[in-house]
Amino acid sequence: MRSTIFQDNYLSVGQTGARPIRYRYRFIAPSNTGVASGFDLNNDGRVVTQPGAPGYGDDALGFGAFPGQFGLVVHSRYPIETHHVRTFQGFLWKDMPGALLPDDPATPAPADWNSAEELAIVRLSSKSHWDLPIRIGWSTVHFLVSHPTPPVFDGPEDRNGRRNFDEIRFWADYVRPGHSRYIYDDQGRRRGLRPGAQFVIAGDQNSDPFDGDSVPGGAQQLLDNPRINARFTPSSEGVVEASALQGGANTTHRGNPAYDTADFADVPGPGNLRADYVLPSRGLRADGGGVFWPPSSDPLSRLTGTFPSPAPTTGWSGSTSGSTIRAAVPAGRVVRTERGQQDALRSGQAVGGQQPLYQEHSMEPGSGTCWILDRAGASGLTVVLVVPVVATPRRNSASRTAIASSRSFGAAPRWPLSMIEKTRRSPSALVT
Repeated sequence: MRSTIFQDNYLSVGQTGARPIRYRYRFIAPSNTGVASGFDLNNDGRVVTQPGAPGYGDDALGFGAFPGQFGLVVHSRYPIETHHVRTFQGFLWKDMPGALLPDDPATPAPADWNSAEELAIVRLSSKSHWDLPIRIGWSTVHFLVSHPTPPVFDGPEDRNGRRNFDEIRFWADYVRPGHSRYIYDDQGRRRGLRPGAQFVIAGDQNSDPFDGDSVPGGAQQLLDNPRINARFTPSSEGVVEASALQGGANTTHRGNPAYDTADFADVPGPGNLRADYVLPSRGLRADGGGVFWPPSSDPLSRLTGTFPSPAPTTGWSGSTSGSTIRAAVPAGRVVRTERGQQDALRSGQAVGGQQPLYQEHSMEPGSGTCWILDRAGASGLTVVLVVPVVATPRRNSASRTAIASSRSFGAAPRWPLSMIEKTRRSPSALVT
């Protein structure tokens, strides 16, 4: 796997006068997406093992047309303590106590969608779960990243919804020493974080706390966790406006539309949802933040366009919207992000009087999620989740978005932590 493609093709290439920038540290590891299982995991009577063939993704260990599609990568200006990294790609779903294993509604037996032979190879992570210790001065913060499966695209057995719930639960248990005894990593080491460890959970959890198709309580496993500081929620005026203009499923939502980060189809639904999160541990203070979804009256709305964007059609043949990092500013300031068609990208402009930290870039579709760790001011860390928007026929509820939320965390006692979350909807992408 080449983790340098993003660096070489975009960050290292100055565009429209902007300076190139290089991230010295990066981490990439295998993903379960697109890995053939050798079993009929969707119970359609066929075992599909040919990458790219119809049904292959549904029988794979994680949905993907080929091994590594929708994988993950982290780029960092701060050292990643690689000798202490933990990955959990191989953790078996059945080994989670009380796992919500899918049930075949046609039989009286519980949790029997998968056979015993299948459960011996079915993994919890649809991609992977990573614990990356990031060294910042004299301190270490554990960067906990994952991308749980969408809780849809299944049947009455709700195998994706249940898997999504338990993928979120994994981190909820991992950060609580008394709940993580069952956990083992890919090197065979047991348990989760040590008591008092600082961490940030970041990723598209594909779960709204009140609306949408996820199993009820999925997101609350993190938001209500005693080890997580979730008291501050990024918001935006533009999200509220979009919800009112789009109507449809949004009119029946129970959650505050100001907190939404993703734009799904409004008819029949699920509408706009809060799906993406950057959550610090207790002890890291949230100083502020927001969702970059400007209202139509804001001149910056030109960066996102008018919501909703046209939904993808079955005739989609590979076009994509790029995902663009506009600039980064010191800790406590909002980062502007821009998303536009690949043939209309512009960059190199300052934001809020600050010089651009790195140049504009776009990315190709279909292969993963990227986190960037960078400085924010003299003594801080900026974390950017970068995910291009990809329209595919199978993900037929997705529409384009260009949404970002920014959070600043006053870290005690020696370093501030500024988090910037770049969110999106539909399959995530970065070449792995």
